[in-house]
Amino acid sequence: MEQYRHMRYLVIFGGVLLQICLGSLYSWSLFNAPLMGKFGWSGNDVVMTYSIAVSVLALTTIVSGRLQDKIGPKIVATIGGALYGMGLILASYSDTLGMLYLSYGVIGASELALPTFVHYQPVLNGFLMIKDLLPGLLLEVLH
Repeated sequence: MEQYRHMRYLVIFGGVLLQICLGSLYSWSLFNAPLMGKFGWSGNDVVMTYSIAVSVLALTTIVSGRLQDKIGPKIVATIGGALYGMGLILASYSDTLGMLYLSYGVIGASELALPTFVHYQPVLNGFLMIKDLLPGLLLEVLH
């Protein structure tokens, strides 16, 4: 067990990097003006994409926790990252609001929920002596 002690720091580092990547959802407002200018969509229509994404993220987080328990955190994070990338690629080809809502708001956000909390349990298992502090620190990176 002692030989794997250094690995717990890698898990924390990976968790911080994962949270930084997952924070990309909160940068949606950078796309509002370009989308409104290119397609002539109203501000409310474009902002609705973010509202859909946050709602879907909240709902699918429950599923991701159960999925993590069944197949493990590495597989869940890998699947989530790949599918989130696919959602972004599909969103880049969107030329209608419906396609944008589906690709980024639903597909991208639901797959973003998969890796959101996968690193908490491994971190807690590696640092039992400060288990109340670490989830707060990891979550703070996201906000």
